[in-house]
Amino acid sequence: MKLLNLSRLRPKDDAPSFTVDLLYGKAGCQTRSICSKYTSRFMSRMVGKYVGDGSTFRGQLRSAILDLRNFDFEEYLAAVQKVHKGAALRQSRKAVREGFRCKRFVWNNFLPDIADINTSKEVRSGGPMRAAYQRTVDELGGPPGRLAPLKEPECPAHCTYCWGIFEGKPGHKQGEVVTDERLLAYIKFKRQGSLGIYTSILGHGDYLKFGIVYQLHYELLRWIAENLEDSLKGLDYVLYGAHESGHAGLQQWKKRGLFRGAYLVLNEHPQKTSERR
Repeated sequence: MKLLNLSRLRPKDDAPSFTVDLLYGKAGCQTRSICSKYTSRFMSRMVGKYVGDGSTFRGQLRSAILDLRNFDFEEYLAAVQKVHKGAALRQSRKAVREGFRCKRFVWNNFLPDIADINTSKEVRSGGPMRAAYQRTVDELGGPPGRLAPLKEPECPAHCTYCWGIFEGKPGHKQGEVVTDERLLAYIKFKRQGSLGIYTSILGHGDYLKFGIVYQLHYELLRWIAENLEDSLKGLDYVLYGAHESGHAGLQQWKKRGLFRGAYLVLNEHPQKTSERR
């Protein structure tokens, strides 16, 4: 795949640039078909838009980035406490008091709840909900016939982790399958080598007042911090879309999450790594 030749053009601001390594064939990559699939999609969807080929380019989107290098979760929370007088943390504690629990989950096990979350608000801080979020349960794939077990990814460097916050609810079902818990919010966290991406993050409109999205975000970051020297080794940054995207509410969310504006630059075409193997 030929990369865009944009190296002569630069953005006009002085935001920092961070180097991304897709880690294809390196640092725990299992070099399986899933690795090639993730890498190919990154090259086609991200390079030339969010990511520069070896250097930044004029017109490149400035990314909302959380730097995980030398990341300490408790220090992060202390810094969050200083933004808007700790409003985000106060919100998240409501979810804790309600007894909601955060954990990884199997996406297809909770499609009915996911459809309910997606359609619970017509307009959010990012704007009107897109058609992709208006799909019915059947359009998403249908309710589960049974609950699939949670498994570790084929490759820890190229995968998607689904995290959710749950309310204990005896007798609650996904179709005809009893789960005894209801999914209230979810984050799909895709790992692309040294870059982690929040590809989807959404909470049920009726439960947003309990700070469920904030709490889920914090618990996901806690898990990331605990695994940076293990299964998530080599993960340097978290990306949450374009820094300037969204209405006031989404801008506030990024600020409270300490996401900073930065430009991403790819260090190396992954095909070159493959050719050297």
